[in-house]
Amino acid sequence: MKYEMKFLFFTFLPFYLFTTLYASDMKVKLNSKDGSTGFQIRDSDEIVVSSITSNGNVHSKYGVVSATGVFTGTGLGVFSITTSSGIKMNAGTLDIPTGAIKDGTITTDDIGDRQVSSAKMLMYSTFTYNSSSDSTTDNTNWKKIPGMEANFDVTAQPAMIIVNFSAETWRSEDNNWMGGQFRIMLNDTTMIGFNEIVVGVNVSNSSRWPISISTGYRVTSTGNYKVTVEYKLPSGWTGATLNVANASLNGFWLGSP
Repeated sequence: MKYEMKFLFFTFLPFYLFTTLYASDMKVKLNSKDGSTGFQIRDSDEIVVSSITSNGNVHSKYGVVSATGVFTGTGLGVFSITTSSGIKMNAGTLDIPTGAIKDGTITTDDIGDRQVSSAKMLMYSTFTYNSSSDSTTDNTNWKKIPGMEANFDVTAQPAMIIVNFSAETWRSEDNNWMGGQFRIMLNDTTMIGFNEIVVGVNVSNSSRWPISISTGYRVTSTGNYKVTVEYKLPSGWTGATLNVANASLNGFWLGSP
């Protein structure tokens, strides 16, 4: 008698459509602490999109797209942001401690002082005054008024230098016309302001006539800029003595766009 034995095998293939891992804490132990190794997250093309190195540095290839809650950074190191499109805040207040931002010579103090409100615009000013009198009889060569000199140490550019000069003037000769020319010079080479006074009637030599110049000049490089005031008789005037006294010079510079 012949026996035929048939065996039927069933193979069960498990299909895991979804896999979920649960853990109260996940710990990844690396074999270094100097940043030479790290924990990486890669996309389907094996490109590292995020990583944490063994020295604690966090790297993200595409930046943070969105985040909720409070981001807090602690430590004594430097927090650095490198961006080519600027930093944008949609709301809230950016609280920066004094001295925390520095870009060239502009610090946090400068940013606050440059607000055009409540007299907070930072201005580097100067003032000089000379009550003594000075005179000239020259109608060709300019003469510097003693004491009328100011120096501006411009440390940011571009910048505006604003200057104002005022004095009283008169002619020594009695019962004559009175006239004079005044100018403000920058670094002894560039005239940045001019004014002329001519009294076309015979006047007493006891009469005093005011003269003033207000001007400004934009500089595009840093450095020291000297401002002086000069005067002379009008061209063609002879036999006259022009006097000046109680002269004042004030000015300031400030950064400009």
